[in-house]
Amino acid sequence: QLDFLKVNVLCAPHIITNPPFKDAEHFVTHALKLGATKIAMLLRLAWLEGEGRRGRVFAQTPPSTVWVLSSRPTLWNGADPDARSTGGAISYAWFVWNKDHDGPTTLGWLGKETGTH
Repeated sequence: QLDFLKVNVLCAPHIITNPPFKDAEHFVTHALKLGATKIAMLLRLAWLEGEGRRGRVFAQTPPSTVWVLSSRPTLWNGADPDARSTGGAISYAWFVWNKDHDGPTTLGWLGKETGTH
């Protein structure tokens, strides 16, 4: 029950999370600053957009891979009794940084129809 953005030492070499979207850039830059070996963040696909983020994050340390989710999952508060499980309106992707990656960002898709899970 720690606030990740206030942690000064890594507890594990890999970070996998679905950060609050408003803090996503801070989560990524903080994880990179801490020296995580691998980082995977589930974010809106639209996180690729924006000139500011391109200069602050992607130009400095581009992800090694972006895995687009072929189907749109419904993300909701588990306490919501009216939540639908038919798929959401927002597209998501796993943004992955691998410290050992050397080369351009790879774009791929995850889903049943692609045979990749």
